[in-house]
Amino acid sequence: MKKLLLVLFCCFATLAVNAQEKSYTDNLLLTVDGQSVMIPDVTVLYQDNGDGTANFLLKNFCLASGTNYIPVGNIRVNNMNLNKGEKYDTFEFHDKIIMEEGDKDALPEGTDMWLGPVLFSDGLKIDLSGKVNNDKLYVIINLDISDLSMSGMGQVIEVKFGSDEFLPSKIYTEQLVITINDQSSE
Repeated sequence: MKKLLLVLFCCFATLAVNAQEKSYTDNLLLTVDGQSVMIPDVTVLYQDNGDGTANFLLKNFCLASGTNYIPVGNIRVNNMNLNKGEKYDTFEFHDKIIMEEGDKDALPEGTDMWLGPVLFSDGLKIDLSGKVNNDKLYVIINLDISDLSMSGMGQVIEVKFGSDEFLPSKIYTEQLVITINDQSSE
């Protein structure tokens, strides 16, 4: 009985290690109708579930226009496909999500509710894809709000988190030789 409990404990401990959530902080670029706004120091949560899937959470997402913010809510995607790679893993999701309310204390000044759960009660169609390694997360999210076209807002909003620079800088180790007017530094 003790051996069985020990084996079960080891299995659950391995699952817990594989499913650790990690936070990444980077810039968020929000593009609406060709106009882009950079929002610095945004933190998202990412979790490799250890079974070929991953979870993603962008908390308290707001649409920004100048100094005005429209509170949308949490963008959460669970169990999206994860493909393991040598330098980074890739993931993607193409479906509807149910918007969640963000944190009450994170509502922008002058607002009193998260609009995402109300406006997209039947779900919000998103296309999410990205790359991740231990140090970096890059995500592109296209939010299809065409269901709101009756209000004149039918469009796709693009959200980019981080940058797609995963390759290390090239380091040159050979001696540099400069030649000017047939005079060499060699």
